[in-house]
Amino acid sequence: MSTASSFHHWSHGLKESGDALEYHDLAINLLTTHRFEEHGELSASRDPGYVFFLASLYAVGGSSVSVLVIQIIMFALIALLVFSIARELTGSGKIASFAGFLSAIFYPLAGYAGVQQTEIFFTLVFLTSIFLLLKAHRDHSWVTFALCGIAFGVAILTRSIILFLPLVLFACGVFIYRKERWFWRGWVICACCVIAFVFPWMFRNKLLFNEFVVSEKAGTTIFFASQRLLIPDKKLPQVFVANTLGDFFARKIFGSYDRQAVEEGDYGVTLEALGKQGLSGTEFSRRAGELGLQRILADPIRYAFVVPPIEFLKMHTPIFPYESIQGLFSDPARYPSVPDGLKGAVILAIRALYALIYFCALWGMVTRLPRWQNKFFLLAALGYYVAVYAILHGVPRYLLPVFPLYLVFLAVGYQAYRQWRTSRLNAHTL
Repeated sequence: MSTASSFHHWSHGLKESGDALEYHDLAINLLTTHRFEEHGELSASRDPGYVFFLASLYAVGGSSVSVLVIQIIMFALIALLVFSIARELTGSGKIASFAGFLSAIFYPLAGYAGVQQTEIFFTLVFLTSIFLLLKAHRDHSWVTFALCGIAFGVAILTRSIILFLPLVLFACGVFIYRKERWFWRGWVICACCVIAFVFPWMFRNKLLFNEFVVSEKAGTTIFFASQRLLIPDKKLPQVFVANTLGDFFARKIFGSYDRQAVEEGDYGVTLEALGKQGLSGTEFSRRAGELGLQRILADPIRYAFVVPPIEFLKMHTPIFPYESIQGLFSDPARYPSVPDGLKGAVILAIRALYALIYFCALWGMVTRLPRWQNKFFLLAALGYYVAVYAILHGVPRYLLPVFPLYLVFLAVGYQAYRQWRTSRLNAHTL
């Protein structure tokens, strides 16, 4: 599945547009000039991890085909990692096999193997760090703690949104293992490895741009999140219907629905005006962040009750590569021969499937497991990742790297349901 979908997307040139084009250009510049630069100027516009990965593959393989092949292999490794994490969590080979199988047939993630974007690489590195975390706490091995720190360091350099995740997981470990000497020794080693990977790049950005960050994307992200505050109260029901059922149903219920106008407002216009002021990349990001923070601090209560729920729903919207189902059949001019009843049925069927996945995963999350410590770590990692994106800016593809964790809990929930059903049938028979 990954191979077929990857060759389809790659053959249609989707790697050369949007974010993928920016990663491609940064990697080429890194190879040719040995500088992380855009348009001839040093840059911190992107997290560097995936750029260095691309540049390495270009240097060895010489073309984008090498990226395609390696990312297909990575997708296969992701399924093996999901199997390993599920086995660490449950100790059951049957549940682990089911979780690995679900991950292997998860097409929305498989499709990204054919595109030069961070999804496949980050998912692999992120899940590797989670697996090594569980293994380190089981084996008490300083080598595993060190490898875990390295994996977290690479993951942070690829998506700096998880910068504080190791601290959250450390706090979870303190709650469970605070009396164990091996825990403190292991986490010191892990922390040193994380710092060794992340600190030099952040220090580089401090020297060059006076910003102690992994990348300069935070400002525009905060500004975009603050745009949701501009949604009028009377439009909020439309927004929640659109993000729960889709734009199609919002248009049917309310007569019309323009997602960009309602949810994003003058986002592009305001940033374009900032761009015309001749600001550098660092100044532009800082100014956008200041504008966003001003809006948020002016009405933090409304922000808390409006933005995270919208972004949470948006993140958990079903996705097919590059297309969120939120916009499916939203344009009346497309597919005019398809009855609206059939369109609505298709949307609801897909939504119902995902709702079932999340329900089973939730069942798995509350199921009692012998290795409850591992579940604690997984829930903390999943909760941190979803919460940070929900607070700032969530789109469906951002959920893809942690969706395999939902599949792990789905497998646990399904097994718990089967055991519950079997016990009910046995009780009824007796």
